[in-house]
Amino acid sequence: MAMVFCKWEPVALGVLLCGEEPVHVILDQWDLDFGHPDDALLEQAASVYRISDFNSLEELAAVATDLRLRGVEVRRIASFAEFSQYGAGLLGQLLGVAGESLESAVAVRDKRAMKARFREGGVPCARFVSIPDPASPPEPDEIARSLGFPVVVKPVSGMGAMATVRIDRAEDFVPALRSLNIPPVVRSRQLMAEEYVEGEEFHADAVWSGGEPWHFTVGRYVRPRLSASPGEEGSILLDRAEHVELIAEAEKLHRAVNSAMGLTSGASHLEFFRTREGELVASEIASRFGGGPLLDMVLARDGVDLRRLWALELLGEPRPAEAAPRHGWTHVAGINIPGGAGAVTHVPSRDELDADPHVITYHINCAVGEEIATPWPLMLVLGAAGEPELRQVIEDARARYTIR
Repeated sequence: MAMVFCKWEPVALGVLLCGEEPVHVILDQWDLDFGHPDDALLEQAASVYRISDFNSLEELAAVATDLRLRGVEVRRIASFAEFSQYGAGLLGQLLGVAGESLESAVAVRDKRAMKARFREGGVPCARFVSIPDPASPPEPDEIARSLGFPVVVKPVSGMGAMATVRIDRAEDFVPALRSLNIPPVVRSRQLMAEEYVEGEEFHADAVWSGGEPWHFTVGRYVRPRLSASPGEEGSILLDRAEHVELIAEAEKLHRAVNSAMGLTSGASHLEFFRTREGELVASEIASRFGGGPLLDMVLARDGVDLRRLWALELLGEPRPAEAAPRHGWTHVAGINIPGGAGAVTHVPSRDELDADPHVITYHINCAVGEEIATPWPLMLVLGAAGEPELRQVIEDARARYTIR
């Protein structure tokens, strides 16, 4: 039996290549242009396929056909990124991999299919209306009757908060749809409108095996994502001792979501709200890790590299022993420092960041003289002794470390 690994991710791939099963790697053009794949690591793979992107039916069918002609029997397909999920599902179906299909990929990528499964499974979530043609949207009165205002409009296959807007009034509905700027990376132009859920916004990140979590964390967004300025993403990992009940309720919600979605193993990233009445409401689920600095946050506080844990689960290894924290801070946050338009004229220095005791780790993804080409130009993982102090550390970091 063999494994197929989609996208470039050296930590998980390195673990898989140490296993007994051959690993076949598929890289897209983004990986080749920006991922800086390690040729020495790739040489250990059974084969490496290079395609334009994971939306190419022709190229993925060719990969599946070649594997079949070579007599390769695939046991698992590992898809690291959001935009390789559809391709991984198609490959699973073509190669006859148990539990992998295009339908299962649609369920975690098309938010309408996702919400429909939530509702069928009794998972509390927002009501929605499909908008297949934004040029001919439903009448605002219909939206008002079905959902009420405010509503949230988003691409059905987007990620994060890209091209997602809150519309407060019926008279603003059609103009907002016309002005929505969907990035090219999102291929489908179809949209959905869903009722606005007011409350605190959280995320839960885990690695599952046989329906049980090998590691489970919950984070609270510093501000609900739609109320934060563009690029100012940030979240705080909840301290387990201080938030026992909330974390237990989040795991209960996640298990209900898993049941509705048919998820039993692998990585997950669940976003949910806690309303004023204390009810947890599911927002979206992804069968991948959270983006931005999330992996570094968990590594810093818990000493767990979720990528390595995921790879061990893929290999069928037993659950490893709990790791020791990497740093002394008990409370950890991750934030993004946004950039602007035009050429970069100033970036915080590494010496400055290294000297800050509250900066655990950082990623500088731009340089002076360059045009900013990423929504994550400067990611910081911050630590403190308590949540009030950590929130102040976040504000101080935003004021001190800027990109101009």
